[in-house]
Amino acid sequence: MKDGTVAALGSRLVHLDHFGKVKNLADPDSARFGIRAAADGKVAFVDRKNDAAVNAKLFTGSGKSTAIASGRRCDLNLIQGEAGKISLTGHPMGTPATAGTGVTRVNAPHDTDVSFHGRLAVDPVLTSGMRAGLLIWRRRR
Repeated sequence: MKDGTVAALGSRLVHLDHFGKVKNLADPDSARFGIRAAADGKVAFVDRKNDAAVNAKLFTGSGKSTAIASGRRCDLNLIQGEAGKISLTGHPMGTPATAGTGVTRVNAPHDTDVSFHGRLAVDPVLTSGMRAGLLIWRRRR
């Protein structure tokens, strides 16, 4: 955001201005993550619904945030792009309500890398050797 940043503080969505002043924006249902600022002052984020599900939500600047997509935990992601563009990746349940929100649905897995302009989505691919090496490395940690 031009006048500061938006962040999670405990269970709240807050705005921090350039002087460090904290302003409460919203009290979502639970801890939020993947906070992304849109060009028009809207804020998109992912909010845990329960232990198995999450909601991608949009805060428009006042009132309660609204759900624009729901999915399994670890299967929805919001990716920041240029000029406040936001991409929604993953496998939402049902049809996402992204029309007019500034969030664009990209039909790709949640861990896909989306280009800054939102024109290219690249799904990371690991060879079987790299995958085996990562598994060994994880066991040793």
